[in-house]
Amino acid sequence: MSVPLALGRINEAAEAAERCTTLDPEGAAGPLLSGCAAVREGRCAEGVRAFARAHELEPAPRGPIANLLFTTFYRDDLSAEAVLETHSSWSRRLAEIAPEPGPAPWEGAGHLAFGSFNRLPKVSAGTLRAWAAVLEAVPSARFVMKALGFADAAVRAAYRERFRALGVAAGRTTLEPPTLGLEAVLAEYSRIDVALDTRPYNGACTTCEVLWRGCRLLTGRAGPPTPAPGGG
Repeated sequence: MSVPLALGRINEAAEAAERCTTLDPEGAAGPLLSGCAAVREGRCAEGVRAFARAHELEPAPRGPIANLLFTTFYRDDLSAEAVLETHSSWSRRLAEIAPEPGPAPWEGAGHLAFGSFNRLPKVSAGTLRAWAAVLEAVPSARFVMKALGFADAAVRAAYRERFRALGVAAGRTTLEPPTLGLEAVLAEYSRIDVALDTRPYNGACTTCEVLWRGCRLLTGRAGPPTPAPGGG
């Protein structure tokens, strides 16, 4: 569903959202995709309503919350106080469920572990080259990457080949689908020592999670802000 959005085909995304809602009226996929399409066209108020509905239907995934936070920040009709409260409520939720930071992963593994849990549409060719350069500079390091697309073996194989073409051996990368549930997601950061950001579209809620867990973050200059297709 996120492919039309990633390619800028808003009408196709809106049609897909309608089909999702028809097939599964109580599922979050339809309103979530509809909200993303609305935001891409500048209809932020409509996007907020759609994201709020998606979160109401399916509170566990972080995607609806991530996009809701993004959209409220860029709405002209909300006061600064309202935006701050929306973000603060997200932070309070993190504080309630975040596990305590543990020992650094390298202390047990004997090598640094870099990682990224950002969505694949944000992983540009330049991002991959930058990550490969980091791994080349630290030959003993490993890289953990979690994304929805990695539930598909063909996608995992394609990314291993992309890394191989950049000089990163397959044995140094771990490619996995995302962990479900925000509390479990936060716990997953105990596997990496340094998170690597994407560019030109930087992480949003993913970056907040990294910093909340006390994990180091290597980032760069941000590009124009945009909600990730299909979630945060």
